[in-house]
Amino acid sequence: MTELSRRLLAGIWFAVMGAIPVAFYFLISSQDYRPRFSVNFNLLLFVGIPILMAGLSGFALGYTILEAKEVKSLGQAIVRGLIVSLLSYFFFFIASSLILAVSNNAESSFIIGWTIFFFYGFLLAGWLIAIMGMVGGCLLYLYRLKRIDNRELGSNSRS
Repeated sequence: MTELSRRLLAGIWFAVMGAIPVAFYFLISSQDYRPRFSVNFNLLLFVGIPILMAGLSGFALGYTILEAKEVKSLGQAIVRGLIVSLLSYFFFFIASSLILAVSNNAESSFIIGWTIFFFYGFLLAGWLIAIMGMVGGCLLYLYRLKRIDNRELGSNSRS
């Protein structure tokens, strides 16, 4: 398996894991949800960017779970998955803050409000983000053990 294919697999894997907290957030906050922007902008901001950031974090960091030299135990894979998920939430905050600051002319009250929203979201769904990252790292590691390592053993025994 090439490095690019490992990166793509990990990126897709963590993007799927990132969709679960997004869905949970909308299920929990659906009663209070009043779109401030257009529907397309809300979908981009609250669905597209979190899933994209999870995928990019998995692509950039989570792929090492698929490397036997980097991650040697299930515990390391779980910690790596947790780091990927927390990093993706942090990047979501930065990306969405930049987008909203540009669209709101960087009002200071807006920036304070968005920071409060970030911590509210983290308290509401942060535990699920962490769990999905750990589960994603664990499952990706088990996938590696089941599929990739067995293929390498099979090709080495034939040589």
